Amino acid sequence: MFRNGYRRFTDGHESLLDNYTVSANSVAGVRWFELRRTQPGNWTIFQQSTYQPDTTWRWMGSIASDNQGNIALGFSASSSSINPQIRYAGRLATDPLNTLSGEQHLFDGTGSQTGTSNRWGDYSDMTVDPVDDCTFYYANEYYQTTSSFNWRTRIGYFRFTQCTAPQKGTAHFVVTACNGGAPIPNASVSIEGMPYGATLANGTYDAVLTPGSHSYSVSKTGVGTQTGSFSITNGQTTSVNVCLGGTPTPTPTPTVTPTPTPTATPTVTPSPTPTPTPGITLGARGYKVQGRQTVDLSWSGATSSNIDVYRNRVLIVNVPNNGFYTDHIGARGHGSYTYKICEAGTATCSNEATVIF
Repeated sequence: MFRNGYRRFTDGHESLLDNYTVSANSVAGVRWFELRRTQPGNWTIFQQSTYQPDTTWRWMGSIASDNQGNIALGFSASSSSINPQIRYAGRLATDPLNTLSGEQHLFDGTGSQTGTSNRWGDYSDMTVDPVDDCTFYYANEYYQTTSSFNWRTRIGYFRFTQCTAPQKGTAHFVVTACNGGAPIPNASVSIEGMPYGATLANGTYDAVLTPGSHSYSVSKTGVGTQTGSFSITNGQTTSVNVCLGGTPTPTPTPTVTPTPTPTATPTVTPSPTPTPTPGITLGARGYKVQGRQTVDLSWSGATSSNIDVYRNRVLIVNVPNNGFYTDHIGARGHGSYTYKICEAGTATCSNEATVIF
């Protein structure tokens, strides 16, 4: 009923945690197990057990581990003498294998579900805080009053006192074309030989890593591959600038050739190139939503029914001319974006507005 809990630890080993409900001594118990491997090895069972310490029924489990390998298992618990309760048990990474202990009550329901047409659950979730990588957040259902279908949800959190937040920093990849500097989306990013992800539409990708030196490879079919290395400092963001498609072509230095003095001719005053009168005014405001970059654009003075929106000189969208557009960039960390809008299909454009994160 719950996803595999995957984690790759700093020493290189990988872990998969899972659980399901089984019949144990005539009541429901939670069977949990951990698979491990170190690449290129295969997955093997590292530990497993059925958690059923007494005659109380336990089911609807979910399981996760913190950054040090300490494990928490949450579940529903009930019997003929108690209403369904939300509980959890755990183990330290240093505890004997195949054991869970220290069961705690997160919340005790004060009612039961009497109807049989509505299943219990689908609401059990154990998740570790991505910031400190120590705090467990657990959500499950309970009943406040006995009824056929009137469930409630409770969310709580806890942590092992032995857990400390890991040292980490962010690698902020900025992938562009070597010639011209246009951002390259969907470029594959690998770190230490392992695939990590792909760049966003603006050519960026963020990876959270342990401090120290790391190697990388960035590639895109039909464009090119670039490799290199960088260093991560705890609590800091390191920019990793990568260009694909060859090395930038240097601008040749022109050779000065003496020009013969021309025969005097009448001077013709050239007509000046018309400069558009700034009739469209653009403003931009950058902010972050759950850590992801977002930009609000607002404009006035445009008369066309639709507007072309440019980010870093690349057309990203055509929208109705309602004077407002939100660009959900989605990247984390730092970044600089220059915007311009034009009346659709024309060169009648606004001023440029730059947002820096």
